[in-house]
Amino acid sequence: MISRERRLRYQNGTLERVTRKRGPDIWTYRWIERGSGRRRRVRLGTPKSVRSVGSLLRLIFRQAVKWGYLEHSPMEYVDLPEGSTRRRKEPRTLTPSQYFELLKLYGPREQLAIKIAGWLGTRRGEGFGLKWQDLDFETDTVTFRQGFVSGRVTALKTEASRTQMAIPPDVKQALLAWKKVTPFRKPGHWVFASEATNGQRPVWPEGMLANHIQPIAEAAGFGRLGWHVLRHSFISWGKAALKLSETKELARHANLATTSDIYGGLSLDAKRDAQSRLAEYVYKEAEKAVKSAIPA
Repeated sequence: MISRERRLRYQNGTLERVTRKRGPDIWTYRWIERGSGRRRRVRLGTPKSVRSVGSLLRLIFRQAVKWGYLEHSPMEYVDLPEGSTRRRKEPRTLTPSQYFELLKLYGPREQLAIKIAGWLGTRRGEGFGLKWQDLDFETDTVTFRQGFVSGRVTALKTEASRTQMAIPPDVKQALLAWKKVTPFRKPGHWVFASEATNGQRPVWPEGMLANHIQPIAEAAGFGRLGWHVLRHSFISWGKAALKLSETKELARHANLATTSDIYGGLSLDAKRDAQSRLAEYVYKEAEKAVKSAIPA
């Protein structure tokens, strides 16, 4: 906690950015006291750190307002330093043709993981948090209830994440193919149950990526891949083929607040229709890429 004396001292000064030509990308500010002009350097951290701290403070003060401790959040009047709210580089995505070429490299389990991430746009731990009881093959729906990250079963990121989605045909086919060969196929078993734990825990997403997916992808010329590359690809395809509101619903992305407020949630049938149009777009783009690669 910051002492009252220090709070008052910093209230009587201003911060100005210090330009650095060399060294790490650490934001450094010079604090200048009013009146005396005394100066002192203050290190705030990297842009990502500043953005994370800002998000945490907004969450804390939002809860304080919700519980009645504050009338409004002081973060409403805070602007983060320039550049902290922007990505340092554009997120990497795969084209539809690259996605299909990637799938050809793997066996049933890894294919299923990639298809869940690519066709449903899941976050890293959401697909690995699925149990067979979360899947209804009669209605072709999946309900996301929990995640699995770094050896821990976790709650999902947002309320929008905990929703029911239609299972795309490619994902259903891969699920049924994997269910035939895995020894863990009871309703309460994890879809990606680990044999090392006798099915008590899922496979770690980081472990599957590092040991089974990444080496093959690099050898095939795909470079470094992460689970979020597949999610970014899914959202990129959605932006090209669907309305913003439909992309938001399929990605289960609660941060598109304006879209959510205006359009509200989509029904399951509407989500299924949007997924069909997205699949149609992906297949068409992949077909175009194949045709353009064939010499005339």
